[in-house]
Amino acid sequence: MKARELPAENRLVAGLLCTQVLAQLSAYLDGELSEAEVEQIRSHVQGCTTCEEFGGRFATAVQKLREVEEEVAPDTDDRLFAALGLSR
Repeated sequence: MKARELPAENRLVAGLLCTQVLAQLSAYLDGELSEAEVEQIRSHVQGCTTCEEFGGRFATAVQKLREVEEEVAPDTDDRLFAALGLSR
């Protein structure tokens, strides 16, 4: 499925904008989405190299953070999103 021509950082693929996929990545990785939502995100990622690349890096980072046994500061996710220039 090809993306409709929108700015590279917010393309419409499989009925979802990149920003919508990014907003749901944590819930996706945590298994909190319905099968329909999971399938829609997978379809988007298959057709969007930007989200495929970012999603892969994000998933790797989350996996590594889950392996850390130390306490993580409560505002870590907010600071990470801010550092990446993303909003929640």
